Amino acid sequence: MGTGPLKVADYKEGEYAIYEPNVYWYERFGLKADFERLVVKFIKDEDTRVMALRSGEVDCLSDYCHGGSDYTPRNQLAALRQDGYKVFKRAEPLTWVIAFNYNKEPFNEVNARKAVDLAIDRNEVVKIFGNEVYPAETLFIESAPGVKEARSQGIVYKPNPDEAKRIVEEEGYSSVKLIVDKAQGDQILVSQLIQERLNSVGFNVELEVLESGAYKEKRDSGDYDMRLYYIGGTDRRFYMRLYWRFHPETKWKVYESERTGDLCRKILGEFDGEKRRQLLVEFYKAVYEERGVVPLYFDIMTVVAAAKMDMSWNTIFKWPNGYEVGEPLFYDL
Repeated sequence: MGTGPLKVADYKEGEYAIYEPNVYWYERFGLKADFERLVVKFIKDEDTRVMALRSGEVDCLSDYCHGGSDYTPRNQLAALRQDGYKVFKRAEPLTWVIAFNYNKEPFNEVNARKAVDLAIDRNEVVKIFGNEVYPAETLFIESAPGVKEARSQGIVYKPNPDEAKRIVEEEGYSSVKLIVDKAQGDQILVSQLIQERLNSVGFNVELEVLESGAYKEKRDSGDYDMRLYYIGGTDRRFYMRLYWRFHPETKWKVYESERTGDLCRKILGEFDGEKRRQLLVEFYKAVYEERGVVPLYFDIMTVVAAAKMDMSWNTIFKWPNGYEVGEPLFYDL
C-alpha cells in the first residue's frame, strides 16, 4: 500500500522480489535504513534453502506462513545454531494436529479418535525437533484467548497408552492409513513416530509418503484415514484460521460437528471480548470431548541468519513502536 518500510524495485514471479527502503516510512519513525536493497529469493525446496544459506548464496532464511508452511526444517535449527548461525524464533498460536477422515470408519467414532490421542506423547514429538517447538497439551498456546481458562477446567491432552490399548482391543480397530506430503520433511518424522506409537497400542498403521500432487489427490478424494494439518495462524489470522478450519461452510475444514460449528459461528459474531473468551473455552471443551483433532505441537516462526548479519529479535518481531508481530520484519537489518 506504500505505507510500509519497503518499496518494490523489481519482481519476477516464482523467482525473486527486490525491495528498497521507503524513505518516508523511515523518516516518520526517525530511522535511517542501513541497507540499499533487500533481495528475496523464492526457493521452494526446504533442504535447498538451507544449502543456499550454508553456501553463502543467501544471508538469511525466513519462514512463510500464508496458506502453507514453507519454513526452515525444525529438525535442522539446532545444527544451524551450533554451526554459528543466528536463530530467532517466536511462539505462534499455530498448532500441528492429526486430522481424521470423519466420513468413514473407524474415525467417524469418537472412541477411535480418543485412542489415537491417548497413544501420543507430545514430549516425544518435540524431541524430534530438539525441543525447538513446544508440546501441545492444549489446542493453542497459553497466550491464545481462553486457553488458560480451559486448562484450569481440565481441558488438557495427556497420553495414556494403556487406556488407548484397551479401547483398541475392545472396539476391534485394525488397519488405518496415514498420508504425508513428501515435501515436508518434518512431518515425515512426526508421521513415523505416530505410526510407531499407534502400532504399539494395537492399530496397524500404513504410512504413505507421497509426492505433493499425489498427496493432494488422496487428501481431496478422502482416500486416507489420518493426515497432519495445522490450525490457527500468526496473530491476526488466528480467528480467520479458526473459521477456515472449523466452520461447516468452508473448504479447508479440519473438523466439523454441529456443536463446534455452532460455537464457531457464535465466536466469530461476538465482539465483546469477555463473552468471546467464554465461548472459546466452550469451543476448546467441545473439540476436546469430541477429540475432533489431536494436537501434537505448537509451531514457531523462525528467521535463521548468517553470523555477519546485524539483526535482533526485537527488530525482527517488533515494529519501532514496540508492537509485536508474528511475521518477521527486515527494516533494521
